[in-house]
Amino acid sequence: YAQDQNSRGPYMHMRGMTGLTRVTFMISCLGTSLVDVRNLSRAIRSVLQYRQSADIRLAVVKTDDDTTEPPAGGEQLPIYRTDLSVEITFSEE
Repeated sequence: YAQDQNSRGPYMHMRGMTGLTRVTFMISCLGTSLVDVRNLSRAIRSVLQYRQSADIRLAVVKTDDDTTEPPAGGEQLPIYRTDLSVEITFSEE
């Protein structure tokens, strides 16, 4: 599950617009096994952390928070969740 946090905004420089935009996404990893959820969040982090390409200037995982939710109705196991906040700066040109 990924969600755009609407923090999108162009960068300004003393000479005007830079053509760069920064967007923050929240990615949630959910499951019934803490180990599986943590392994998934680590895999996402390893792919995105400090990622650079022709269009992506920089991707940075800003936060990585673990939570446990009570079991859903009729379920025995709790739901484990890790939320990653990923900030991506990219060129719109």
